[in-house]
Amino acid sequence: MLLQLAQLPLLAALALAAPYKRATTTDGASVAAQSFDYVIAGGGLTGVVVARRLAEANHRVLLVEAGGDEEGNSLVTDASKYTQSFDSAIDWAFNTVPQPQGGGKSMKIRAGKGLGGSTLINGMAWTKPHTFQLDDLETLGNAGLNWDTLAPLMRSVETYHPPSSEQQAAGLTFDTSCHGTSGPIGVNINPGVPVAFEKVFNNTGASLGPYARDLSCGNPAILGPVAHNQVNNRRSDAYQGYLWQKDFPSLTILTNAVVGKVTFSGTRATGVEFRDQSGTTRTVSAVKEVLLAAGSIRTPVLLQHSGIGPRAFLESAGVNVLVDLPAGQNLIDQTTSTTSFQFTGGAAGGGQSILFPRFQDIAGGDSSRLSGLLQANLDKWAQEAVDAGASGSKEGLKKVMTLQRDWILNDGAAVGEAFDWTGGDSVNYDTWFLLPFGRGFVRISSNDPYSNAFTVDPRFFTNEFDRLATAATLRYTRTYSRTQPLAGIITNEWKPGSNTGDSLEDWLNFARNDYRSNWHPIGTCAMQPRADGGVVDANHRVYGTQGLRVLDASVLPFQVSSHLMTVLYGLAERAAEVIKKDACAV
Repeated sequence: MLLQLAQLPLLAALALAAPYKRATTTDGASVAAQSFDYVIAGGGLTGVVVARRLAEANHRVLLVEAGGDEEGNSLVTDASKYTQSFDSAIDWAFNTVPQPQGGGKSMKIRAGKGLGGSTLINGMAWTKPHTFQLDDLETLGNAGLNWDTLAPLMRSVETYHPPSSEQQAAGLTFDTSCHGTSGPIGVNINPGVPVAFEKVFNNTGASLGPYARDLSCGNPAILGPVAHNQVNNRRSDAYQGYLWQKDFPSLTILTNAVVGKVTFSGTRATGVEFRDQSGTTRTVSAVKEVLLAAGSIRTPVLLQHSGIGPRAFLESAGVNVLVDLPAGQNLIDQTTSTTSFQFTGGAAGGGQSILFPRFQDIAGGDSSRLSGLLQANLDKWAQEAVDAGASGSKEGLKKVMTLQRDWILNDGAAVGEAFDWTGGDSVNYDTWFLLPFGRGFVRISSNDPYSNAFTVDPRFFTNEFDRLATAATLRYTRTYSRTQPLAGIITNEWKPGSNTGDSLEDWLNFARNDYRSNWHPIGTCAMQPRADGGVVDANHRVYGTQGLRVLDASVLPFQVSSHLMTVLYGLAERAAEVIKKDACAV
């Protein structure tokens, strides 16, 4: 009996370690008693990527996540259950303030809560932006950030499964040179989509303009085949691909713990304060750096509670100012509305080929009106954003807006997306304007970092061009559905219906009364020069501090003509390389 008792500590230790050599715990006390090289706040896409890469290099890493391990949750693993996780325990479901230009409605911004972040609950669409859009990250002053540096990293993330022969016969194309074959994230063309319908849909697009052979090759335009990060109906989320069931002895994961703020010695980050599952507030030290990956809503909240943000925001909340930076300003999200048409030959499934119309495709007879707005109003719009507390630099925002204008008018950028999906006898388009000029903000209203007292205001529909471009993008779904051969099987327009005419004002009225957030918030810790309203530099370092970086989607200074996952994976892989290089230089 004495021998058995003596063995218990060893057996307990083995049980904790098995079957994978890393510690996952909810015990905040055990974590707070340790010191780590890197503390990562947030276990979403960018957090788990960087955690893995640093742990592979034998750095001592702590990853702190507010949610838990959801790999046993069918709402995550079963790709067909997309949307069923909304408003559940794994959805932050951030509420915006009522939107005056959007019917006074408050919208929910979906964001995943758990290891894997929003890759647990998103729509899994896998596309990449225009080459020139990523090149313009460098144009804004971020040396080394461009298509040529990010494209190989984006490819390295994926294991791509080409379309089946049946899908290819329906017109679904691909280019293997634009994809990876041995990465941690599985990507394929959804086999559950009705092939007969897709053939008609693809042939319709071919009559209207260019067909993008593959939406991962840097030139989305008009129409192209969309892949998803799922294989055999199993969602391939970031945590599952990068950390789940893998050995990383130098990695500790603390779940069900909310990071409240960064701790500092002067302006050097020394660790984080967090509240664990027991409700106890603790601190943990980071010897080298603190890395923030809490997402575009919570990262600026965390920074503001740490004394980093716009002075007016912090002082009104009773927080001492450490660094006056526009963290929380420059919030950019899109709005989505759904149009619906009746067709013959019922089928069900998500879109295989999706629409990415250009300006000339959506503008129609309103081209001069819309282009005139872009030519004449950038200065005015930038000033309006500053006046609304949504930008920290008029001139910096004008630089971004000028790039966006040139993409739209000169470069042939995809300006809208219409994601088609069928159900029974309906074909539906979830549709949005991709490149908004309006800006919003995230702002704390209390000095208690655990109060969840903060405002999210995307300021939807406050920009005139955004309003009309949204209307024009929605109108394009009617144009597309009235084009042969698709028109031959469309029998009725259900939504918005015949009461909505073809004017932009008619379609705007529909949009304002039937929309949601597109759940693509970015920009609140923009990667730009500090003088231009930036919060972080090209290597993700927070201006005015030492030992503090931001990794997540909040660093993107503009929206792009694609879904965001691929870009964020590329940025995270690059950030990990930069952090490891800097660690070696010390």
